[in-house]
Amino acid sequence: MSRFPGLIWGGKEGLVYEVYMSGTPPKRMRWKFASVDKEAGFTVKIKFPSATSRSLTIDGEEVPYNKWIDDPIDNANDGYGPITQSFCGENRYIGVENIFEFYLDGTCEIAIIPRDAIQTTVRMEWTMDEFFASGGTTSFVDRLCASLGIHASTVKVIGAKPGSVIVDYEITPSADEPLSIEQISARQTQQFATGQVDLGAPILDVAASGSGAVGDIISGGVAVAAGFPPKVITKTGSSALAEIWIEWLEPFAFSAFQGIVIDAPVLMGSKFWMLGMAWFWDNMKDEVVDFSDWVYEPNTWYEEGGEHVDIEMFHDDHQTIDVPSEGISTNPDSDLNNAGGITLNNDDDGFFDSGDTCVGPDCLFDGSEEGL
Repeated sequence: MSRFPGLIWGGKEGLVYEVYMSGTPPKRMRWKFASVDKEAGFTVKIKFPSATSRSLTIDGEEVPYNKWIDDPIDNANDGYGPITQSFCGENRYIGVENIFEFYLDGTCEIAIIPRDAIQTTVRMEWTMDEFFASGGTTSFVDRLCASLGIHASTVKVIGAKPGSVIVDYEITPSADEPLSIEQISARQTQQFATGQVDLGAPILDVAASGSGAVGDIISGGVAVAAGFPPKVITKTGSSALAEIWIEWLEPFAFSAFQGIVIDAPVLMGSKFWMLGMAWFWDNMKDEVVDFSDWVYEPNTWYEEGGEHVDIEMFHDDHQTIDVPSEGISTNPDSDLNNAGGITLNNDDDGFFDSGDTCVGPDCLFDGSEEGL
C-alpha cells in the first residue's frame, strides 16, 4: 500500500487545504492527522476528475453527508451543507463539480471509498401546489421508477423546492433491484434524453452526477446528453430557437453539405466517366465496323480513301492446276471420268486396280502396273 506522509499545520480555525492529484486518484484512500493537539484540524478539499460519488467511513461505518440545503435565492447553490469543522469526519459531496470535502483532526482516522450512488436534479414546469396536489414526492418516485423500470427502494428524494419545481433525488443499489448502478445510470440518461420519462409535468432541466453519470442531460427543455442527438423535450420560449435549428436549419445544412461536398463531386465523376466511356466506345465502334468489312467481305482490299478493289482482278491471267486423283493422268484436258483417250484394261471402273494396265495418250506410262 502506498503512503504519502506530509508535514502540515492544522492549528487555525477554518483552515482549508485543496489537494490536486497529477495522476489518476486512487479509488480508496485513508487519511490520518497525527497531532499532539487532538483538537487541531483542517478541511480537505479534493476535486476528482470523474463523476464517481464517494463516501467517508470511520472504523467501517459510513458518515452521512451534511444536511441538504436549498438556497432560496440561487438554485445553483443548492446542495449538501458546507463543512463547519464541528466534528472529525464531517463531509459533503458537490456533485456537479465532483468535489469531495471533509474535516480531519487528531481524534479519528478516516477512509474514502467509492459510493454507488447517482445524484440527480430535475426541474419541471410546475408550481409547488400542483406538485403536491398530484401526490408530491411519493408520486414522483412512482413515476420515475415506472419510467426507468427500477425498484422504488433505489430512489430517495432529498428535497423539493419551487422554481418552477426542482426535485433532488438519489439512486442507490438495493437488494430488490437486479440492475447495477451503472446500468441504472445509463438507462436514466437514455430515457431522459429520448423523452421517455413521464414525471407528470414538462421537464425543463436534468443534471446527474455520481456513478456513471454524465452531467447535464436536459437543458432548457432540450436534450444535450453526450452520445444522443439533440431533441426538444419540452417546447418553451428558450427552446424555440433550438427547435428551429434542430428541426429546420440543421437538416437543411446537413443536406446542403451532403449535396455540395459529397453528392456533387460523385455525380460529376460519374458523368465524366460515363461520357468518356461513351466517346471511347463510339470511336471503337467505327474501328470495329471497318474491321468487320474486311472480315465479312473476303478477298477485298481497301485502298486509301475507302475505295476497295476486288482481289480477283489481280488473278485474271492465273490458271489453277488441279491435282488429279490417284491413278488418273495429269493431263489438264482429262475429265477424270475415263474420257480424253484413257483406256483401262481388265475393268472399266475408272481407277487402277491391281493388275490393270493403262493404254492411251493420256497415260503417264504404257504397259503394266509395274511401270507406273
